Formats: sequence, structure tokens, C-alpha cells
Amino acid sequence: MKNIAGFKLEIVLALLCTTTIIGCGGSQSKTGTTSQANTTTTTTTTTTLPNTASVVPQGAWKTQQTITNRYLPADFGTNGAIMATAQVATLSKTQSEVPATVEVDYMRLIEDDPITGTKILAESHYDIASPQGLTINQGALYDRSPVWYGYTDKHVPMLNSSIQNSVLKIDMSSTPDNIGHWWTDRTPSKQGATYYVEMRVKISGKVSLQAGADFWKDMTSSWAGDNVNNREYFSSDWYGDTNGQYIVIRVPHY
Repeated sequence: MKNIAGFKLEIVLALLCTTTIIGCGGSQSKTGTTSQANTTTTTTTTTTLPNTASVVPQGAWKTQQTITNRYLPADFGTNGAIMATAQVATLSKTQSEVPATVEVDYMRLIEDDPITGTKILAESHYDIASPQGLTINQGALYDRSPVWYGYTDKHVPMLNSSIQNSVLKIDMSSTPDNIGHWWTDRTPSKQGATYYVEMRVKISGKVSLQAGADFWKDMTSSWAGDNVNNREYFSSDWYGDTNGQYIVIRVPHY
């Protein structure tokens, strides 16, 4: 992934509203777009969904889960940071006005430390209504032609996003020649810890979603080219239409 960020896919179905992993609106405390937490999480129900070529968008860089740097790079020292990322794209860059929407209830970054255990480092809840959706500091549309993310860092506001009823909705039907890319705030990362991204999403139509994460050398450095101030941790498999249901994705898979 630009800012950025066949294995078995395990998708946690959002069937139970009482679990800490699977929030159903009112069961979660939503106090802002991004919050910090120390909640220990548990997984309850899993199922398997194959990652087929039919859900990989045309021209995608990564077509299946790829782990580039499992741990915070050693040369990032003790000031390193991490952010969760996601990208969405239509299956074809030439499809026109075909339904292609992604709805996101929440996005979490989870740390699994061998000493201190598992906790939620940060989470984005979309509880502040905005017809304009994500700001340019939260996400953007990137070029898809002539190559994935183009040849520069050119990007424009994600005007095809909106936030209503605590859900981020991204409609890619009118922007098939773009990639919708967004991220959480950075949070400090540790040497030796493993990180996961968790999202509760509904994907509808000819569009797919890929989650990921990036390590950064510190909390404030700006993007300065590939592998300079940030390095990709992982990109997940692609997830396609969820048949009208919300699912919980927790990646990567080890």
C-alpha cells in the first residue's frame, strides 16, 4: 500500500453482539473517530472464505496476503510507530455505475506482546456524522492508471465517502479508475510485538477490500518515498461481496 502498508482466510462472523471483538453499535463505547484502549480481545466464531482470483481488483499490486516486515524494523529503533491501513477498488477499472460500496463499522489496531499480552492500541469509530466523509488527513483517492497508485504520490479528497449512523460508507461505483485508501492514526510500536488489523465491514457489489499496516520510523515523519520513513508490515488477502452481511476481518494470518 502507498502510505502504506495463498494463506487460509479466517473471517470472524459478526453474529454475536455481546463479544468484545464483534461490536454491534450500542454495545460499543464510541467517543471519537480514533481512540486509545487497553482492552483484551478474544475471538469466538470463525469460518472460512476462499480468496479467489475473481475478487482481486484488476491491476492490484498484491493479490494475496503478503507479510513484508513481521516486526518493527530494527533500524527504526525505539521510536517506531505503526498505523492500520485499508484500500478498496472496483473489480475492473473500466466498469461504469455498477454497485460497488464498502461500509465500515470500525477499524482496530491490536498489539500482541509476548510480555504484556494482547490489547487494542487504537480504534476508529465513525460516530461523527459527515456528508463529506473522510478528511484528506484520514484517507484519499489515488490513481489506478497507468499503474497501481500511479508514479507519484498524487491523491485527492475521498469525496465518495460519507459517515452516517456510525458507519463509514465508501461508494466506488463512480470512481472505478481510483483506489480508495485510508488509515488510522499512528501509535507507538514495540520491537518484538506482533500486530493485527481488525475491521467490521459489509462489502456490496463489484468491489473488494484489502487491509494492511505500515511501520513508521517515528510518530511524525511524512511520506518521503517507498521504504524511506515507512515500511510495509503486511497486505491482506482481498475480500469481496459479503452477501449483505457484516463480517469481522482480523489479519494477518500466521
